[in-house]
Amino acid sequence: MLKHAPNMAQLKLNFFLFSLLLFFCHIAHHTANTSAKCAIKYLIAGRQRVATILQDTVNSGENILFECRSTNNQLSEHALLKCSNGKWQLPYANTKCRSRKSCLVRHPSFPNGILPFNPIKSNANEYFEINRINYLKLICKNKKHDLFINGKLHDSKLSCYDDVLTGRTIECKKKCNCSLLNLPESIELEEKCDSSVTSDISLELMCAPNFTDFSGNDRITCRDGEWFADVNVGYCHAHCSSPDIPHSIISTIPNAPSPKILRTNHIHHMYEILIQCQNGYYLENNENENVTLRCYDGQYDKIIPKCIQSTVNLYNFKLQF
Repeated sequence: MLKHAPNMAQLKLNFFLFSLLLFFCHIAHHTANTSAKCAIKYLIAGRQRVATILQDTVNSGENILFECRSTNNQLSEHALLKCSNGKWQLPYANTKCRSRKSCLVRHPSFPNGILPFNPIKSNANEYFEINRINYLKLICKNKKHDLFINGKLHDSKLSCYDDVLTGRTIECKKKCNCSLLNLPESIELEEKCDSSVTSDISLELMCAPNFTDFSGNDRITCRDGEWFADVNVGYCHAHCSSPDIPHSIISTIPNAPSPKILRTNHIHHMYEILIQCQNGYYLENNENENVTLRCYDGQYDKIIPKCIQSTVNLYNFKLQF
């Protein structure tokens, strides 16, 4: 029995050394796992919290979902982040909470205009934030331009409404000069154009004095400093002046059984008049008792006739007793 005593001591020593080895292995394994985890508290620091996660760390390869602390806030970037070997994968640095009633702006300039940006930002392309009670004042560089937002004429204020910036398309469109409006002689504006007209505004056209029967497009539109018509600008036909024929009777013939004496000096385009001579006169070079003239764009369709005195002489005899 005595010769086996050293073996028991050796066994106890071996067991102790094995237990110690297991303990250090456990510590090393725990330390390795801990170093591969990502700490949440350093990430959220005053900005946002993690939804439905209570632990302080996240294992490598796991994802977390961010939420803002207040229901009135929302995340500015994608909220799903991943832990990779103890480090958070980007874009966690850009994930922030902001008010739902605020707007992010990144429009330092636009064509022919200026949108002032936050002077604190060193880079004009970075986002800055405006809340619902604030607005941005937009400036067109030239007074000959008008501000348009989303294709509509707008004042100089750009406001934020429920996290949507009301101006998505910002433009400064050039006005049209009234003096450069080149219209045909027969056309004029229904309302006077004094100096300039805002872009996208259409003006109505009408016949000028002594012209009638408007044909074609009756509107012309200002488009960013230039005058345009959807189709060719319309035109009007000229009146015909009533012919001056001595010893004649001029009447209208609008398909009436008995013509009426003409009471106007202007004959409209495509209108007809009837020419007759007074008693004792006849139409020169015409066997008919009358002739019809039609007005076509300021001209008659036939040569204007003359009334010639008859060659038959009538004598009055005076009886003498």
